[in-house]
Amino acid sequence: MKKYILLSAIFIVMTIIPTYAVAGSENLKIEEFRVDGETTNDEYVVLANYGTDIIDLNLFSLTMKTSATTYSYLYKFGIGSYIKPGERIRICHNSAVDKSLCNLFNTAASYSMKESGVLALIDNTKGNKVNVDIVGYGELDYGVGGCWLTGCEEYPLDMPAKNTPYKRVNCQDTNRGYFDFEPVVILESTYSDPNIDKIVISELMPAPDSEEEWFELYNQASLPVSLSGVKICDAVGSIHCYYFAETEMLKPFEYKTYSQGVTKITLNNTGDWLELRDGNDNLLTDSGGNYGNADSAISLSLFGNDFNWTKTATPNEQNIYTDTVEIEEPTAVTPKSTSKKVKAAVVKKASSVISASEPSEVAGASTVLAAKNTKSAAAIPVKPGLNDNNYAYLLFALAILIFLGYNLWERRTNVRDFYYKIIRRDS
Repeated sequence: MKKYILLSAIFIVMTIIPTYAVAGSENLKIEEFRVDGETTNDEYVVLANYGTDIIDLNLFSLTMKTSATTYSYLYKFGIGSYIKPGERIRICHNSAVDKSLCNLFNTAASYSMKESGVLALIDNTKGNKVNVDIVGYGELDYGVGGCWLTGCEEYPLDMPAKNTPYKRVNCQDTNRGYFDFEPVVILESTYSDPNIDKIVISELMPAPDSEEEWFELYNQASLPVSLSGVKICDAVGSIHCYYFAETEMLKPFEYKTYSQGVTKITLNNTGDWLELRDGNDNLLTDSGGNYGNADSAISLSLFGNDFNWTKTATPNEQNIYTDTVEIEEPTAVTPKSTSKKVKAAVVKKASSVISASEPSEVAGASTVLAAKNTKSAAAIPVKPGLNDNNYAYLLFALAILIFLGYNLWERRTNVRDFYYKIIRRDS
C-alpha cells in the first residue's frame, strides 16, 4: 500500500512540473516589423505570444528571404529562451538607432531586411524549413522552384513605406500579409516598447508627512521595458506631464519610484489621479480614478486590479496592505481638460486584507498601438524567487530518492545478506 502511495506522489509531482509549449507554437506570431527607420538598417521584427501557455523558443528561428536563391537567419534562439503569454520580443538590427527599445539583436550585422522579402518563423526540428508564421512583402520572386518554405502567401503586403512600422490587425492570421498587416500611424518620431502595456502605476504618495510626493511604476514583464516616448500626467487642477528620457528603462519585475522634485508633478490632496500615455497621447494605464481626500503618510497602492489606501508605504518594493482607511467622497473638482472624463470610481474602505498574489497572464497581444484608447491597471505579481521549473524538478528528484530509500528499507534483510555474502567471498 505504501508503495502505491509513493508512486502516486511521484505522479502528482510530475504533473505539476510546468512544460513550455512547443505544440502551442501556432500562437507564436510575427506581430510587427519595420524594414527601415531613421537609417537604412534601423529595422526590427516583433514576435508575440497570442496564446495562454509559455512557449519555448529554443526550437525556433527567425529567418528572411530577399531573393529567389538566398535566405538568412536573423536570429536563432538559444536554450533557456522563452516567451510568456501576452509578451512581445523586439529583435533589432545591430545598427538600430534606439537600442533601448530592443530586446535582442540580429545574429549577424550584415543581414538586412530589404524592401521586398519574406519573414518567417521556422521550426528547426522539421525538415524543408516548415514555417510557424510567415509574412511576405513587396515584389516577391520565389524563383523557378517556387516558395522556399511551406505555406507561402498568396497576397503579400505591398512594398512597405520608409520609416513606417507595419502591425498585425486584431491578432488575425490568414497567411495573407495584404490583409493581416497595416501601417502604424506615428504622430511623433518616438516608438513605444512592444511590452509597454506591461507597465502599471503601482503606488502613489499624495500627502507625505515629510520630504516629497512620489509615485511608483512596476514592470510586470520578464523582459526589460523601455519608457522612451512615454509620458505620465496628473489629471486635476494645474496639469503637468513628465516625459521619460529615451534611455529610461524598467528591469524585469522592477518597482521604481519617481519623486516630485524630478517629475514636477503635484498630486492634489483633495483628489487627483495619474495617467500613463504613449507618444500619440493614447492612454496606456492609470491609477484607478479620482482617489478623493488623501490623509497624511497614507499611500494609494495597487492590489490585484484595485487601488486601496494602506498605512505601509513601500517605495521601490512590492505593495503591503496593513490597515483599512475610511476615505471621504472626493470633492468637486474641475478637470484640467474638457477632453478628459473625470472617473466616478472612488476608493472605498476595505473590509479585509487584499491579497497581492500573482495574477494569471492575459492571453493575446494588444491591437495596433496607435489605436489604443483605454488600458485597465493590471495586477501586481509577486516577485519571483526560485525558478518554478527548477523547484518542480527538485521536488521530483526528492520523490525519486524517497521511493528508492523506501524500497531499500523494505528489502534491508536481503541487502544485508547480500553484503555479508560479498564480504565472505572477498575473504
